[in-house]
Amino acid sequence: MKNQLENFSKIAYSRIKEFLLGSDIFPGQKISHFELGKRLGISLTPLREALIRLSVEGLLIHQNQRGFSVPEIDLEEARELYEMRILIEPYIIEIGTAVATVKHIEQLKQILSIYKQLVSEPYSRKRLLVDKEFHLEIANLTKNKTLVQTFERIYDRIIIKRKILHLPPGRGRTAYQEHLEILKAMETKDGKEASRLMKHHILNGRNFVIEDIVRRQDVYSLNQLQAVK
Repeated sequence: MKNQLENFSKIAYSRIKEFLLGSDIFPGQKISHFELGKRLGISLTPLREALIRLSVEGLLIHQNQRGFSVPEIDLEEARELYEMRILIEPYIIEIGTAVATVKHIEQLKQILSIYKQLVSEPYSRKRLLVDKEFHLEIANLTKNKTLVQTFERIYDRIIIKRKILHLPPGRGRTAYQEHLEILKAMETKDGKEASRLMKHHILNGRNFVIEDIVRRQDVYSLNQLQAVK
């Protein structure tokens, strides 16, 4: 019975996380237990256990009497998450470049072709998920499950907790070109260059995210000041 309950909880966790990544639930929005359980067909006990686990991982926040909600990423967390990416992804891609086959390169090209199409559209979770897929495919080349899980958790926190409304489209076009350069280095088996390009790519992404957080904070502060007046 215990194993069955644990299995239900794991299934609930996976389904809720997948839902958060692909849904229209955004930072600051309260999550209704009843509606979520009904929508995903999950009973109350495994649902609550899964939500608590997601809050422990930093994807949700739980407040007494107010339930669960998605917290917005702040400057400190953004810096920490991107610092982790800067530390591990140049290492990941150097290993990946050494073992990547023609088939792996073709898979990455297919992912980028989808990303290219999305760049011309308004900023969306879908584009972020395709970006994650590109980086995750490279991480999978290491065959290191712990490393891949760590990377995926970092990326999921960035995706779920970012406000993407009104983001400028320019970064997407630049990121696409950076992806192409990274892939070219992988294709020519230049691991050192791929590592250098990946670090540069992540640094640019970090700067874009941090600038957006600061901009939103400035707008919020201005609105608060005007409200007081």
